[in-house]
Amino acid sequence: PNWSMEAVELCKKFHKDGVVAIDLAGDESMNCESYPGHKKAFEEAVRSNVHRTVHAGEVGPASVVREAVEVLKAERIGHGYHTLEDQNLYKQLLHQNMHFEMCPVSSRLTGACEPDFSKHPLITFKKDKANYSLN
Repeated sequence: PNWSMEAVELCKKFHKDGVVAIDLAGDESMNCESYPGHKKAFEEAVRSNVHRTVHAGEVGPASVVREAVEVLKAERIGHGYHTLEDQNLYKQLLHQNMHFEMCPVSSRLTGACEPDFSKHPLITFKKDKANYSLN
């Protein structure tokens, strides 16, 4: 959190060289109240037109995804599987055409999802025509 703003400043500095976004990944139990440095950095990213991705909802609950979208103004969600636990949020993100970055192999290796790929949340995202990519 104490170098999040530095990351945004680097995005701004190297924008003309192809750097276009900031990405937050790590411990999903960290919230913005406990780590205001992330929030301040993402506020600066919004002001500076730096695109924003947050990894949320791979192992953490849907509330982590909600915070990523509502507080950090994420434009893309890394994983987001547990968004399915909050159908109102899920429908809202589908309507907004939120992009989800999915990595089923990683999720299997980390134990974030069941090892049976036929039960992976990706199946639901695909069925619902969500905006997603596979990594």
